[in-house]
Amino acid sequence: MAIALCAGLTATSSRAGGYFFMQSIDDDIEDDVEDQVEDEVKDKTEDDVDKEVEEDVEDQVEDEVDQSVDDDVGQSVEDDVEDDVEDGVGDTVDNDVEDGVNDDIEDRVEHRSDDVIDRRVEDDSERHGRHGNDSDDHETRDRHASQESHNRGHAVADGSGGHGKPSRSEAMEAVKDRFDRADAQLDAAHRESLLMAKTIYDLAREDARRLRDEALAAGVMPRDEIEDAYKAALDAAKNSYDGARDSVDQAYDDQRDNQEEAEKTELAAVDESADDDASSEHADDKTSDDEAGVVARVGASRDLVDVDFDADGFAVARGEWLVMGSPSDLAAIESAGFRLRTRDPLDSLQQVVARVVAPGQMPADEAQMRLRQLAPGATVDYNHLYTPQVAGHRATTTGDRPRQLLPLPGAADKTAKPIGLIDTAVATTDPILSSRSIVQRDFVTGQNMRPKDHGTAVASILVGHGPGYDGLVPNAHLYAASVFENLPGRPATATTAGLVRALDWMAANHVGVVNMSLTGPGNAILEDAIRRARSHGVVVVAAVGNEGPAAKPLYPAAYDQVVAVTATNRQHLVFRLANRGPQLDFAAPGVDVLHVTPSGGMEASTGTSMAAPFVAATLLLASDSGAEVDEHILQALAKRAIDLGKPGFDPVYGNGFINPMP
Repeated sequence: MAIALCAGLTATSSRAGGYFFMQSIDDDIEDDVEDQVEDEVKDKTEDDVDKEVEEDVEDQVEDEVDQSVDDDVGQSVEDDVEDDVEDGVGDTVDNDVEDGVNDDIEDRVEHRSDDVIDRRVEDDSERHGRHGNDSDDHETRDRHASQESHNRGHAVADGSGGHGKPSRSEAMEAVKDRFDRADAQLDAAHRESLLMAKTIYDLAREDARRLRDEALAAGVMPRDEIEDAYKAALDAAKNSYDGARDSVDQAYDDQRDNQEEAEKTELAAVDESADDDASSEHADDKTSDDEAGVVARVGASRDLVDVDFDADGFAVARGEWLVMGSPSDLAAIESAGFRLRTRDPLDSLQQVVARVVAPGQMPADEAQMRLRQLAPGATVDYNHLYTPQVAGHRATTTGDRPRQLLPLPGAADKTAKPIGLIDTAVATTDPILSSRSIVQRDFVTGQNMRPKDHGTAVASILVGHGPGYDGLVPNAHLYAASVFENLPGRPATATTAGLVRALDWMAANHVGVVNMSLTGPGNAILEDAIRRARSHGVVVVAAVGNEGPAAKPLYPAAYDQVVAVTATNRQHLVFRLANRGPQLDFAAPGVDVLHVTPSGGMEASTGTSMAAPFVAATLLLASDSGAEVDEHILQALAKRAIDLGKPGFDPVYGNGFINPMP
């Protein structure tokens, strides 16, 4: 599954290479992983590959790589690129086609390889400079951390203004700061290794795909033989990377466990050596604040950058499952050896959601079956990763403002009911939004930047107000849930876990209408969360997606409990890339809709994402005094809709163009 903003989500991969760049991971592990990548890729190369073409590609790659990196760094990357090109290219094409496209391969390999190697050289030099002084700087860093704690308002136990013995809280703060930096360095090194390998893996896949297409177009071989060779090449590349990733991830997890144990040991030593009076004075604070700090830090540092694919090809967090159930379900799972990376209570939905990792090297199918056996009453699925993709936008003020596109009753300017938005973060400093009633909460566990473009656009359509611009319900109270982050080397990314937690927050705040301009295939946990939220009075309005008329139904719009929306232009003609199907409920304006940008300007965007807030605002205005929308209201709006296309309901416009209650 891949949930997307407006246009659907593009699932991309990130793979592990065999290099951690960390002082804490010794050279033996690096060599083992590199050797495993090389051995597995070479073993998978088919015997019937044309040797002359392989050697030609290898020589050309080697020549280009040698020009951009020294021998120490270049050799490992050369081997990875050459071997992956052999698998991804050599197995798929006939000699005639290879000769015709060889030059194109050279250009792409050179460009991508240089990018990867440049980054690796730069990072390697930075690491050498940093790690060379790391051990010498620990004492200095601790003193700085202690001083920073004092500057933030921590009292010094002996009253000496920071020049005497530090208090227990200061000493613990210094230890935590140092381990925070170690955690961040380990995560960054892991991320860079995965990013480098992702580029190499993508190179092999893309070249194999392009050459497959060339072979099909040339007709030099039977289609089924070309497809079989193409599939074999992809399978071989993926299998080799799977083995390498397991080694990389195991080493990473082991190092993380070691660091966590070391931190606990140091914190315990500080606790034992602290002054008795200071310990007594601050005992209550330590029990709550220090323990909470450790939990928050561990959860936040687990950035989801290691990506795999489910059976349908949608991106998931590799090696983990999402489980939603009762506390006893999670206790049973944990007692069986599964590890809980995170555990979040969903108080309003009356569930707990956890990210779960299988013990050892348990195969995925076996792990999933075991989880369902251990917790038969829980819902188990992958933690899918989602990437936004806008259908189209242009920096112009010639589009249409929301109020120009949909006539609304006078109550639109007066209603102060709550309305929800699950999207990117919102730039509330913009004049159009700064004076609005907006409560924003972040549901991302990583430390990366949060994008603001899409969420700001939809928020301005809903509640914006300023000179020359009015949103649909400018005085409504907006609850905005930020669920996307910018991961290095990837577009903005969200998780199923984040979406579920955001829904729980909406239910807790009695938000009756929630806009989710998101699309993608189904996920059992997201579906269960939406169903539970609906039972608490929350109705979700979702975009049907911009994948085209022939695309399969996307979710959450295709769920029975969700109101699905397509986009039309000013002439009430459907947006040409909008999805179609029986899941559709309403059509609404979604072509060239003006909205605010995070930089303070105006843009006109197109897509079903832009249409969803028009229906969400209409439902809010029709809701009861508690801002809830029942089935009678939905049926009444379906009857009021302006019929478009074929008479009655149809898969292009649904019930028709949304027509607000008077």
